[in-house]
This record gives sequence, C-alpha cells and structure tokens, in this order.
Amino acid sequence: MEKTIKVKGMHCKSCEMLIGDSVSEIRGVEGVKADHKKGVVSVRLKDDGLMGKVRAAIEKEGYGVE
Repeated sequence: MEKTIKVKGMHCKSCEMLIGDSVSEIRGVEGVKADHKKGVVSVRLKDDGLMGKVRAAIEKEGYGVE
C-alpha cells in the first residue's frame, strides 16, 4: 500500500535524501520518495501498522509531520 505524508521543513535535495535514507531502513518499507517542493513523502509499505515508525523516523531527523 502507498501512503503520502505531509512533512514540514524540507528545503532541498539533501533533505529528501536524509529522509529517504532514514525511512528506507525500516523493515517493511518497500519504497520511499521525498519531494521537498511539494513537502511530501510517499512510502510503499507492506503493512499499514508501519506508519508510526515512518513518522518517528522523519521526526527523529528534525522534520515536522502533519
């Protein structure tokens, strides 16, 4: 399943890479794409129950999640 999360604080490609690397390390994440221009992160997950871990990973890197 694919989910999209609004993220505050992404300003550049480096932000996208940082978030992408962090989220992709979560077991069960099949794909991740961050877009700083739109302020969103799209993730493909094996299980909807992983959303809490995805949000926590993004927040751990210093970004806000809506």
